[in-house]
Amino acid sequence: MISVRYIAILSLATALCATGGESVSSWGTLLGNPTLDDWIHAALTDASSLDVSRAELRVAAANGRAARAAGRPTLDARMDLREGRRRNLMTGGVTDDLDPIAAGVDASWELGLFGRISSAVNAAEFAELAGEHHLRDRELALAAEVAQRYVEGHCFSKHLAIREAAVAANQAITDYLAGRVAAGLMRPQEQEAADAARLLAERRVAEAREELGALDARWRYLLPNESIPSVGSIACPLPEPLPEVPDGSALHTYVLSRPDVQAADAIWRGAEQSTQAEARDRRPVLTAIASVEGEGPSPTENPDEWMAWAGIRLSLPVLAPKAGAALRSRRAEEDVKAALYNETVRLGLLDIREAFVKRVHAEKRWQAAKQEAMQLRASLESAERQYEQGLESITVRENARLRWLHADERRLRLHALALQRHIALVRACGGPGFDQGG
Repeated sequence: MISVRYIAILSLATALCATGGESVSSWGTLLGNPTLDDWIHAALTDASSLDVSRAELRVAAANGRAARAAGRPTLDARMDLREGRRRNLMTGGVTDDLDPIAAGVDASWELGLFGRISSAVNAAEFAELAGEHHLRDRELALAAEVAQRYVEGHCFSKHLAIREAAVAANQAITDYLAGRVAAGLMRPQEQEAADAARLLAERRVAEAREELGALDARWRYLLPNESIPSVGSIACPLPEPLPEVPDGSALHTYVLSRPDVQAADAIWRGAEQSTQAEARDRRPVLTAIASVEGEGPSPTENPDEWMAWAGIRLSLPVLAPKAGAALRSRRAEEDVKAALYNETVRLGLLDIREAFVKRVHAEKRWQAAKQEAMQLRASLESAERQYEQGLESITVRENARLRWLHADERRLRLHALALQRHIALVRACGGPGFDQGG
């Protein structure tokens, strides 16, 4: 079992070295169509579903700037416009020589020798880092969905062509049997069975068109740019053979490349820094202070009415039950974040292992379907030669064609499924280039 602290350290190093582009690019190279990367970039640019994550990241960045500003000097200026009287202690009377203007300037700078400010700044920076990883995780999920819909659309368009070819084959069988029934060489029941098979093939064509239309609607939602072609019109072939899978014995290392794990690590570290900042609130506070205040028009005209001083202020909380309760709350929150990090790591490992198993078995099923389609293709070629030589009827040839079309459709479906499983595995491991990042 990987040490939690070891994973935390490595995940932070990965976070500092990784770039967001590596998680959402290179899908085109993976699927044999470099243009797909441009489409994914357009999808990420126009995605309204990412606006919330981007806004949260801006809020985290603003909080970080506010935390850093706490360690900078502050300067306050004040001015009073007054009208009133002043009692004269020498004469016992009341005079109206009160200066109408009173002004002052105060400057202070918390020196931060005890680490309270630096801990608060670190907590804010880790919160911003967590927001970046959350955004990258959402971008990675969207990019993987576009890649999967691309593969699915290619598969559905091929299915439509195959099913249309199956309708033509069934129609040829029906026409042939209709002629034999008209000549009295066959019973009408056989023609009716062929008609039913043809109608079933036509319904499958209609289903394929409906599925392709629904997929194209989803494609247009992900890619609203009208310059991008519809998903059913993309003619670029899918890669064959399939991309290689990672080493199964090293799957646990790829969990460090996952943005959700990196985000959980940043949240945990931010909670640690917040706890330290809360604990250091009970330490002394050293502040450099300078003040100028007085009455009258200016210090040069009335120097006796003006006063300037500077010094160091040391504040030490003696009795602070509220601060103690807040510190205990922070420590409990830190324990929660640590538990969430551990659970995120375990769920990430489970996700990677499940995706790996599905990817491996999907390729095995596709290879078996590929061999079956090749055998049925050879049987079709043999039936076509025998038909040309007059040794077999058209029904034998077309039935051989239907068997091959059915097997080829299954091969294409399993090929697309294997590619989708590979995309899911890449997504689970942290995106393209995870083998370098992990």
